[in-house]
Amino acid sequence: MVQSNILADDYLAIEGLVVDMKNGGIGFRNHSAPPRTPYGSTWSEDLLFIEPDTRCVDTNLTLDFSLPRYTSEGLSTSETVHLVLTDRGGFANLDLTYPNYSFTNTQQNPQLWDRAYKGAWANNVWSMFFMNVTNPRNVSDPDSRAFTYLNSHVGKQFPLMSDNSSIEPTLTPDLNSLVASKSFAGYLNGLDVELKPFNSTITNTTIPGQKPLYENPFNISSTNFSFVGDMCAGKNSADIANMDNFAAACGMVYGAPSRTDKNYSLVLEPGSNWSVPMYSCIMTAKATIKRVTFQFNGSDDLSALKVTEIKNKVYPNEESKPLWGVERTDKKLADVRPLWGLISSPEQGNISLHTIRQESLYLPGHSKLSSLHSGGGYQNLPGIEFYSGAMNSVFELDFPSLGVPDYTGRMNIAMYRRWQELSRSAETTAKILNLIWTDLSSNAVVGTRGLHGAIMQGSTSSSLEKRDIGESSPSPNTPRVKYMQRRVRYRWAYAVPALIVLVLTAVIAFATIIFVLMGRAGVTRLRQYLNKTSQGRILTTILYGRKGEISAPAPSMQTRSSTRRWVANVGKNPVTVAEGANDTLVIDGPEAVQAQPLLTVQKGPAALHEHER
Repeated sequence: MVQSNILADDYLAIEGLVVDMKNGGIGFRNHSAPPRTPYGSTWSEDLLFIEPDTRCVDTNLTLDFSLPRYTSEGLSTSETVHLVLTDRGGFANLDLTYPNYSFTNTQQNPQLWDRAYKGAWANNVWSMFFMNVTNPRNVSDPDSRAFTYLNSHVGKQFPLMSDNSSIEPTLTPDLNSLVASKSFAGYLNGLDVELKPFNSTITNTTIPGQKPLYENPFNISSTNFSFVGDMCAGKNSADIANMDNFAAACGMVYGAPSRTDKNYSLVLEPGSNWSVPMYSCIMTAKATIKRVTFQFNGSDDLSALKVTEIKNKVYPNEESKPLWGVERTDKKLADVRPLWGLISSPEQGNISLHTIRQESLYLPGHSKLSSLHSGGGYQNLPGIEFYSGAMNSVFELDFPSLGVPDYTGRMNIAMYRRWQELSRSAETTAKILNLIWTDLSSNAVVGTRGLHGAIMQGSTSSSLEKRDIGESSPSPNTPRVKYMQRRVRYRWAYAVPALIVLVLTAVIAFATIIFVLMGRAGVTRLRQYLNKTSQGRILTTILYGRKGEISAPAPSMQTRSSTRRWVANVGKNPVTVAEGANDTLVIDGPEAVQAQPLLTVQKGPAALHEHER
């Protein structure tokens, strides 16, 4: 693989593709951009996308284990001990009704959740038979019934490892990784095998034999579990390659282990307890049209092209939705992979195509035929193989193909931490598989058509041509580009308070000008008003009478000299304002004959009489 963007969590523009690493999906575009401008540009395009569609169902079973507390319990601190299968309701609360779903009209109603649920149900039922939790129906006895007893309850633990670890399943949880496998119930492999005694004449040692952990009374084998994937997918390689049989891959996802005693801590503490959730998942791929918004800042390399938004295209009516065509064939999925694509009209190639008009198309094929890898030696027809190969590779994380990166999180603590958070529920676990599929597919294909490669179909070009022919010319569907400019704009709503203050200021200024012209206002008169209302002059007038000069009229030209005389006569004298008898205020000064009452706050007729005097 060339590059991995599994932790990007962003929209990426890479060579030939638009990659949605937020939700999963790749869009095909041979990147080009408008002419360079000082401040960049933005535009939107409708692109063909292939995106994974995954559903996961919780089996309500968990794998629980501990880390060895002492060295004698294990060879290293990464080795697990006390591995058990815990019934979280997957056995005790199992719905005994056999699940079914419809195999018709799968493009409009694929019933992905029902398929994943059937895989989880079959996984749990066969596991119950294997461990003798309940019984299957005896086909040789017409009167026998299944599920006549139940040896489990919520919280019950079933050991998956002998005390001395001599017997353990072939699939054991890895302490720091997430595992997706096409094999269901891999946690039971090897538990019904008896350990034979071993004698060594060289070392003169004897290892006693040991009975199997589970007797497996109903002889459940790996063949029984191998059919669970086909039950989930709803088809196999012998089915007909047509529109209804879309590519699907099913498997088990063992979530990233989480500590049960310290809220998802990553510390590998000796003796700590860990738990692994298990999900049954189905993955499909569908083609759709999405509206993609680009931004180009004007530099010369691909890093200047940014994808700012990806959203589903909205259609005003049914007639405007895309028309999809799938090759009509009577061959088996093991032999052919049907071609698919957009067509212009229902009559175009109607004899050899199945057509459907809707927002998206679940892509036909079979996922078990190939996996993505970096080795050569096989043919790859663009558009019909990579998506099914990527599905198969997603469910091979336990044994990846050549060149496939490690997506388990074993070698990347940031990836492991993210998988640990996302694998807490079935819904977010599906997102993990979608992101892995997207990262794999982004390294397998590229788009070859962009703005510069659009070909306009003229009158000389027939709509039934097998390939586009003719001279390249600007397409009439070229999107409109908005060029950025630098402007300063102001929201007028924020100016309302300032405008109110400005209006009041203008009114006051206008009134002031009117009073000045009428002679009712001016600097001299203003100074006189200030002198007459000055607190100091009022107090000295009460104490010293006309000596304070506030009652004597002063000519306008003598205003300043009046102020100087007042300061020289009494302006520097200290004045005391104090509380007198009967709640009165009195003032007193150094040259006053006696203290003068300033304010009387008595109530009743006496106060009124005092005021009149």
